[in-house]
Amino acid sequence: MFRIPPVVRQRAPSATLRRPRASAAAPVPVRSFHAAPISRADEEAEKPKNRHEEHADKADEWCEKAGKAYEYGRANVAQPFPMNPFFRPLPPLTDKTRTAIYDLWKKDPTLWTTRRLGEEFGLSIVRIQAILRLKALADQFVKENKPLQKNLTAGMEGLLNAQTLVRRTIENKSRVSADGEERMNPEFVRRENMRFSMPGNIRPLFQLVEEDEVFTPEDAAKLLKMEPFANTIIALDKAVGPMTGLAAPDNTIPSESIIKQDRHAKSRFTFMIADTGASKPTVLIRDTEGKLRHPSDLEKFKRKTARPTNFYM
Repeated sequence: MFRIPPVVRQRAPSATLRRPRASAAAPVPVRSFHAAPISRADEEAEKPKNRHEEHADKADEWCEKAGKAYEYGRANVAQPFPMNPFFRPLPPLTDKTRTAIYDLWKKDPTLWTTRRLGEEFGLSIVRIQAILRLKALADQFVKENKPLQKNLTAGMEGLLNAQTLVRRTIENKSRVSADGEERMNPEFVRRENMRFSMPGNIRPLFQLVEEDEVFTPEDAAKLLKMEPFANTIIALDKAVGPMTGLAAPDNTIPSESIIKQDRHAKSRFTFMIADTGASKPTVLIRDTEGKLRHPSDLEKFKRKTARPTNFYM
């Protein structure tokens, strides 16, 4: 048998560097650490801010600098829109002025038309129509027991510097002249034109006429290919009734129905019946619904000027 010799372990040689021992005379440097206190502001500054906090900081900064001028609310009459200084609208009218306009129109709609009210208060026709429409709507709300925001109106008049207008004629009887004619109010100032814009297709037109030739406004309207001025005034006055819901009183005599048939039995034609036996023939109109009535002036004119059936030009 073979005998395995024992293994003897030996330490491998290594090169190590050792720090030399310091002498007792040389001091040993020692590093010291001191804990400095950290403030809460530093902690918040290090924390990232979200979008809402950044907007809040900018808003606070604006309030401290530029926003100081708007700290106390007041009516900025000269420049209501700081970002658009060229837009300066007219101040609104007070409720007292609007009520006076509406009361005059209700007193006599045929006398106080929109044009005359515009001349009396120095307003445009369009604004007069808007005032009448709003006041008629307010009366309808009162009849329906709907509350009106009068306190809001009074508050907004103070903020917007609402304007109270005076009439063109002096209303006080003691200040009327001795001959009984109405005097002009010296405090009257026209606020705006009767119309805001004129037609853009109107150009200066010169027409030579003789001295003895009569040239009426109707002739001028035909020359300009426009509606006569009188017809325009009548159309404006008639348009107020349907617009406000309070039509002017109708002075025309309604046609009287003489014979009335069943309303369901309708005809396709309208007949005219004339009694030729009487000295003054009576003319009646039978409608498609079967009613007999007296003809209107237009129907009488058409009957007189009707051409025969076999009439040739």
